[in-house]
Amino acid sequence: MSVQAELTHKHTGLKDLFYALVRGRDPLPETVPESARARADKQQQDLTRIRAERDDLLSQAQLLAR
Repeated sequence: MSVQAELTHKHTGLKDLFYALVRGRDPLPETVPESARARADKQQQDLTRIRAERDDLLSQAQLLAR
């Protein structure tokens, strides 16, 4: 039996401890520059606004078609 199998099958407490420690770690630091994050946020806001305008125009077109 391999060492890994022994650790994961025979010593389940060690496995559980390992996973608990991994879950308790701080998340990895962000690697995306702040300028890119700000640009992405702006693009998301623009997309939301444009979708709202599209929906409004579609409603107006349906109303005019009636």
